[in-house]
Formats: sequence, structure tokens, C-alpha cells
Amino acid sequence: MSTLTLRATRPSPYRLNLFGIVPNRLAGLTQADIRQLPIGVETGTGRLGDWFELIDGEREKITFAGDVSNCDGLGGGLESGLIEIDGNVGDFLADRMTSGELIVRGSAGRYACSSLRGGHVSIEGNCGEFAAAGGPPRTRGN
Repeated sequence: MSTLTLRATRPSPYRLNLFGIVPNRLAGLTQADIRQLPIGVETGTGRLGDWFELIDGEREKITFAGDVSNCDGLGGGLESGLIEIDGNVGDFLADRMTSGELIVRGSAGRYACSSLRGGHVSIEGNCGEFAAAGGPPRTRGN
């Protein structure tokens, strides 16, 4: 079976918080369940399906495609599996990630891997300020 793909359907004028949209939390969910997952939107809350088209596949691997440069917290809470991001990604990449693998084929925003606890992260482009530093309110990196 192929990978589960979340393709950004439209550029977001707002910051989107995708913390927790990770393989270990999607296991056992249907396509409809995944589309209805709540996400943080700069103006409040929304549903994942409001911003992303879902192309179904195995849940152990997620690919984010399209413009996710305004998406923060990608890979946040990852405990197992693989996440691939084709392009640039927002701030707080891999926030509180403990295991698994995250690959970015582009650049990452501020605080990338600043609260990483385990796993493997590969960023093929540049990182914003405070990469691998102590994220707020921490005083040191992990």
C-alpha cells in the first residue's frame, strides 16, 4: 500500500498548528476521522480536511505535499513511523518528538528540533533561528 499523503489544497493566510498529526496518532482512524481532526488555526480552530486533501495509504508513513510553509508543529509528538515533507515547513518542527523519522526536503522555520527528545530528523535546506535551542520557556536545548 502507498503512503498516506496530506496535500495542502490552498495557501493558508494563517498559521496552522499541526502538532499531533503523526502516524502513531492516526493508526486505526478512517479517512473521514482524519479529515475531521481538529487543528489550530491562527484565528481559532479548524479541521484538517478544511486545509488538506487526503490521499489514503498506510498510516505508518505520512507525506505532506504542497505549501506547508505556514504550518507549525509538524512532526510534533511523533513516537513512531516516518513523516516526509516535500518543501518548506513552518516553525517548531519535531516539537516533543521522541522516536521515528522526519525528513524535510526543503527548509524549516524557527525552533526546528528545539525540544527534540529522540528519533532522527533530516532537513535538506536551511533552518530558521534557534534551531536545536531551548524552545520557550526552556533555557537549554535537548
